[in-house]
Amino acid sequence: MKILLALSFILVAPLWAKATPAAILTSLNQSFKKRAANFPKANGKALEGNDRTKALLDLRYLLEMESILRELNTDLPTLQKEVNIDEFSRSEKKRTIGLRAEANEFRATSIAAADFKAPRSSPLEKLHKAFERKARKPLMEISKSRKALNREYDRNTPDDREIDKLQAEIDRQEKELQSLRIAFFGDIPREGFEAPFDPATKGPAAGLLKKVITARDQILIALRLDPKQKVAANDGEVKNGEVGGIKVRSSNLGVVLDHSTSMQSHLLALRKEIDKGFPGSLFREVYGCALTWTANPKTLGQRDHVLLAMEDLIIVKGTDALYWFSDLRDPAPHAGLTRLAELLDRSGALLYVSSVDQKPGDELEELITGFKKK
Repeated sequence: MKILLALSFILVAPLWAKATPAAILTSLNQSFKKRAANFPKANGKALEGNDRTKALLDLRYLLEMESILRELNTDLPTLQKEVNIDEFSRSEKKRTIGLRAEANEFRATSIAAADFKAPRSSPLEKLHKAFERKARKPLMEISKSRKALNREYDRNTPDDREIDKLQAEIDRQEKELQSLRIAFFGDIPREGFEAPFDPATKGPAAGLLKKVITARDQILIALRLDPKQKVAANDGEVKNGEVGGIKVRSSNLGVVLDHSTSMQSHLLALRKEIDKGFPGSLFREVYGCALTWTANPKTLGQRDHVLLAMEDLIIVKGTDALYWFSDLRDPAPHAGLTRLAELLDRSGALLYVSSVDQKPGDELEELITGFKKK
């Protein structure tokens, strides 16, 4: 009865009001059980249209659930160990543990509460901004060292000792940055989106985590069944070419095209150019270019499909580069930029952007490998 009372509190009040881990897990269990009844069946048929969109939203939900459960399964001694780094004062260590707990509770409520509405400023956003403040210095140092390394490589007679020295600096700086990431976000899988369930996993969330990972893999199988998909003509070979004036490097190119009315006159010629230089590329057409993202949307608006298309191309289809064509006029909120950064970081994919109007904002520009304004 106490857990049920706590659960009812979760669904009507901000979860970061210190709900118990037991209540959070109960709400997630109930949410998963209800949603699992409508996951796509393994009937050997390719998913198309609305069925595919729904399955992609199911996959988004499961990946978010998986991440929440991995954090929920982290005990206090492990948390204390993760934040015990030289960059933190004693008060910062305590505050970071609190920020992580609040952010994870917020994420849980965002997928478990039927009437969830995201606030203007969330605990998750506070956690990310706290990380960004701490990461600013090491990121600047890494950028400076990489530029120096590139200059050394460009010399007529590169100094091997200087190259080794700079590479050692970069390795050290990236190790420090990784420690910061773990302190803020936990030591969770950061490469790919298909980490298997470890049978040795213990903790209160282990049982549900196993169910979520099993369901995730089943949905990926269903989404990857696509008999109409062309086989890339380069057979996995990394190709260098030019698309819309941008130098592109890819062995499996994903393309996201804005097909809103003002953009349609460009698309036919662009498709022909891509098909010629990167045959077998995977195309997704969406309306607009808004980088909106929520963990568990009940419905998608006309302009809310950009990141879903990118998730499809990167997570499901395994593309190693995205070419995004739009006018960049639509909003790019923090949640969407954070999700895009995660997609690129965990997959290692490159992002190429072509715009017929606006230039990317500072946060988006940091994620872009190549940009061209037509």
